[in-house]
Amino acid sequence: MCSLLKYIDVCMKANRKKRFKCNFDHTKAKFYRTFNSIYAKRFAGNSVLITVELLRSCRLHVLLYAVESLVPRTRDINSLNNCLNTTVAKIFRVSFGDNVDFIWQMTGYTSLRTLVCERHRGFFQQIAAVVSVSTINAIVL
Repeated sequence: MCSLLKYIDVCMKANRKKRFKCNFDHTKAKFYRTFNSIYAKRFAGNSVLITVELLRSCRLHVLLYAVESLVPRTRDINSLNNCLNTTVAKIFRVSFGDNVDFIWQMTGYTSLRTLVCERHRGFFQQIAAVVSVSTINAIVL
């Protein structure tokens, strides 16, 4: 019996109740792998802000890939948010908690929960636009 389904880099896992849930373990591993490659190269340029900007522009998309079409649990979002907090703590060499929250505020990041909500809203707006266009086309034809 297969308990894990992976399609276009999205993993779904079946549980005992025959329900599917999202599995973000591969996403977190990919995120840490790419972050470590960026972090290792950071010492050449020696700029913390460049590393943060690379994290924002490139690696954040790795964590949020296809999340708009899924329904992640709060636990999953918190786990993904922990990935970001760990990387920020490592970049700035600080401990978790208020230090990381302060850095998030100063660098202009929004919370991961807000980003997920924005992606869901955009996804459903696109679906609504496609449905309304196809309905209009069906009426015209």
